[in-house]
Amino acid sequence: MKKKNEIKTKRIGLAWHYGLLPLVWLLWYFLYPETIGNVEAESFFVWTPDYADEKLSGGVAGILSLASGFLSQFFRWREGGVLIQTLLFGCMLGLSDLLSCRLRCRECAWFSWVVAGLFLCLQLHWGRLEPAIGVVAGYGLLVSCVVLLPERVRLAIPLRLLRIANPKIHYGLSAAIILSAFALFALSPSAHNREKRIAVKQAATATAWNAVLRYITPDEALHDPMLQRYALLAFAGMDKLAENLPKFRLSSPDSFYFYLPSTPDERYFNALFYRSLGLYNEYVHQLSEVAIQYADGMTFGCLRQIADGYLKMGNDRLAKKYLTLLGRSTCHAGWVRSRLALLDALKEKPVDTPEKSYFDIFIGSYPFLHEMELLLKENPHNTRAKMYFDAASAL
Repeated sequence: MKKKNEIKTKRIGLAWHYGLLPLVWLLWYFLYPETIGNVEAESFFVWTPDYADEKLSGGVAGILSLASGFLSQFFRWREGGVLIQTLLFGCMLGLSDLLSCRLRCRECAWFSWVVAGLFLCLQLHWGRLEPAIGVVAGYGLLVSCVVLLPERVRLAIPLRLLRIANPKIHYGLSAAIILSAFALFALSPSAHNREKRIAVKQAATATAWNAVLRYITPDEALHDPMLQRYALLAFAGMDKLAENLPKFRLSSPDSFYFYLPSTPDERYFNALFYRSLGLYNEYVHQLSEVAIQYADGMTFGCLRQIADGYLKMGNDRLAKKYLTLLGRSTCHAGWVRSRLALLDALKEKPVDTPEKSYFDIFIGSYPFLHEMELLLKENPHNTRAKMYFDAASAL
């Protein structure tokens, strides 16, 4: 009878441990889809000897970076990214379960939820895959060391403070811990703020201007410098800048973009700003500046847009160069094929070469109003630049 009760208790414990994994999957999938997609957008991986050699030469950190880059590719699809995050969480649970089992301390199994709950919250705030893989690998190494200890040494480890013999208290405490972890995960203000910012960024990248404005509240448009600029960009993209400009109470013409940007987010915004003006050379330049601020010197998100930028300019040679690089990753075969079809169309009907510049304009080096003035001198027919010039002059 005692053995049957132990088996029943173990089965209930396993049900607690792994029956909630689908809930973790659902929380990731519905609450933080943009955060999941951003993991892939800010990562990089290619199947080339040089890339692998560089990573492997970095020792343990390099191996973790290589594993992170490989797995991050699959975050391009929300389902794949959520599955990987859930499996990492499950690995922490499984390792904790193995540890309590080998220590013959099932009464300490509640502590597994402390480890797993903390890991779940950290996963959310890391926003990258490399730290999570490193923690799982380190914890796995620790558990392996304990498992390989002689039995008499393992059993001598003092665990009295963690033992809870009463099953009701044990399961009640486990439930309280995991529910608290889920609540922190689901209600984290900083995580939701990051999710919103990534959603705004991705909507602007896709020129979905109505979606951009749905994400940004009027108060945020007034007081948050980044979201304010995205709202202005959206109104400009909809040709409604003039009538909506009084809502923002701008203090300076430079509020339309980031003058002398320094962070990746600022440079990324400026890339989208110059794209809206039709200045694809500067669009590509700003994206390149964004990419080099990341560890690999390139990201999938920037690489896709740089390739598209060269296609827009009709530069088939450089477009093919970046498409070839992107084709050496794992998950871009279909995307690259679609762009190569555009490349073939360019060869049959080349894009007209832009007119030669007649003014020495170092884009991004001047205050906003002066830069718009120079751009209009070079191309008086640029209606978007004219819209910005009139708006900035009215301030």
